[in-house]
Amino acid sequence: MRDGAFQLYSDELRTWLLNSASAYQAVAHLLCELHTRADNVGLVEIGRCRIPLSQQDIGDAVGITSVHTNRVLQKLRNEGLVEFSHGTLRIQDVDALRRACDFRPAYLHPIEAWA
Repeated sequence: MRDGAFQLYSDELRTWLLNSASAYQAVAHLLCELHTRADNVGLVEIGRCRIPLSQQDIGDAVGITSVHTNRVLQKLRNEGLVEFSHGTLRIQDVDALRRACDFRPAYLHPIEAWA
């Protein structure tokens, strides 16, 4: 893991995973959240952002093997939803990816969500 914040996210995501999410949904959700967080602080340019994580890191975060992570990323790429290569993430269809994992970014802005 890269840092404490990512570890905290991993713990929260694992709890969600154990309750209902498929590996596909979990990876999609993680990518949505990382992309949204990067966008919120101005780190997304032309739809791309740097996510310095390996497939092993992504798998560790969602509780699956790196082989399974690779299969999920290939499926997301083949569906035209994401490109992830050498630590660079590009979400090609944000709305479709969010629908695929039921991602709702309001929890990233708790004060705004309750206003």
